[in-house]
Amino acid sequence: MKNKKRKTRQAFTLLELLVAMTIMAVITASLYSTLRIAFRVKDTVQQLVAPRARVNVIFDMIRSDLLCAAGPGIELGGSFLGESEAYNNNDTLVFYSSNYTPGDKEIACDMYRVKYALEKYEPWQGYALVKYVTTNVFSDSDQFAREEILCRGIYSLKFEYYDGLSWVSSWDSEANQPALPLMVRVMIETVENSSIEDTGIEPEKLLLTGQFLVTQEKQTADEEQEQGGGSDN
Repeated sequence: MKNKKRKTRQAFTLLELLVAMTIMAVITASLYSTLRIAFRVKDTVQQLVAPRARVNVIFDMIRSDLLCAAGPGIELGGSFLGESEAYNNNDTLVFYSSNYTPGDKEIACDMYRVKYALEKYEPWQGYALVKYVTTNVFSDSDQFAREEILCRGIYSLKFEYYDGLSWVSSWDSEANQPALPLMVRVMIETVENSSIEDTGIEPEKLLLTGQFLVTQEKQTADEEQEQGGGSDN
């Protein structure tokens, strides 16, 4: 008898294709589930980190200004005033600092008047933290102040001041001694988004706190003059 040559198979059977498609479907579903979990974790981390990152930038700015604070007894210095605004129950802080860096074509010294406050704007619901900069330190009017929006989505802004014995909620350099506090505590409450809807539902808030030293000038101009005159005798 003649040996018949066995024919080689040229294609997959229907059952093999179904098994392969099922395996691919399972792998695809597993990958989708893994990626979905990864993106959810990423979004959660960003929601937790983003407010802290924004506020840390603000803290660094406030720290730099306070380290260069100039009280009333310093040349070109002025009053240090921290108080609560009646209309929104948030605090404002106004003081003079030598932390200013003039632009290339700007005619100004390194001393400026700075004000930190929360303001409400029409384009969105809620508050924005605003820094007002006045390079003309001889003017006490806010009409010459340059407005810089630092951060939106702020729920509240509070300041506390350390006088060496305790923390107080307000400060006036004309009434307090010394004229400048030893430290300033800044408390900022942020919300997840930049709008606070008037729905009656309290938004989820995150309270971030920073404590910063304030420069203390040991001598005023009058004290230096008295000491200088005394040394001549």
